[in-house]
Amino acid sequence: MFLHTVGETIGQYLKGRRLSEAADRLATTSMPILEIALQFGYDSQESFTRAFRSKYSITPGKYRRL
Repeated sequence: MFLHTVGETIGQYLKGRRLSEAADRLATTSMPILEIALQFGYDSQESFTRAFRSKYSITPGKYRRL
């Protein structure tokens, strides 16, 4: 039902929300990227960076510097 209504699975939606919240933290705080990655459920900064780049086509570090 969720997939039909929203157009993506619950897992995809939750991953997108986590990345969106993480992007907000990158833009509004000086927390280390690793700390943000761990806070949003990623096992490492590398896995967070891969997911972030996949969604936003930019690394978290470059996003923060914009």
